[in-house]
Amino acid sequence: MSLKSKLHIADKKINCIFVSILIDRYGRPEISVQIFEWMEKKKMKFTPSQLATFVDFIDRVHSIRAALNYFESVDPDFDNMDYKAKNWPAYDFLARSMSKNWNKRPW
Repeated sequence: MSLKSKLHIADKKINCIFVSILIDRYGRPEISVQIFEWMEKKKMKFTPSQLATFVDFIDRVHSIRAALNYFESVDPDFDNMDYKAKNWPAYDFLARSMSKNWNKRPW
């Protein structure tokens, strides 16, 4: 794969994430989830902050249980005691969301 095609793929990914965040700001997180799901289907890799954003969208559109299941499927060996772990931002979001909504949502 040439450098030009790699840069094109990276640019496409950044644009997709930017658009999904803008769409979410207009109150349509379900479309943002669809964009991230499409990106995942295309085997695009997410940075830790992008993964946290995707987990947030899943939580708001589906449920915290769906977000937790997705996170566990992406990083099944995550060590929640290692705060320097790569996917710590997504785990931190999940932990805060679960504690904030402990009495509001059934798991």
